[in-house]
Amino acid sequence: MKKMTTIFNRRDFEHNINMLAEQSRMGKVHMVESMKDRTLHSLMAIKKTPNGRVNFTTVDQNARLMANSISEMFNLHLNDDEFKEE
Repeated sequence: MKKMTTIFNRRDFEHNINMLAEQSRMGKVHMVESMKDRTLHSLMAIKKTPNGRVNFTTVDQNARLMANSISEMFNLHLNDDEFKEE
C-alpha cells in the first residue's frame, strides 16, 4: 500500500485546494451527511488574495483535510493498477 503524500510547499497545497474546487464544480465530491454542513462552511470560507493565491489564514483543518484527501484519492485512482483495464 502506498503512503500518503506529504505536502511540503505552498504550490502543492494550493494545487490540492484548487483540485478540490474543480472536482466540486464538476459534481465529483460527495460528503457524509453528518459532516456536510461543517465541511461546506469551511470550504466556503476559503478566500483568495488579490493576486489569486489562496489566503492560508482562511483555510481551517476541515478544508485542509478534505483538499488533501481528495488529492490523494485522485492520485491513487490514477496510479492504481486495479483501475486500469487490461
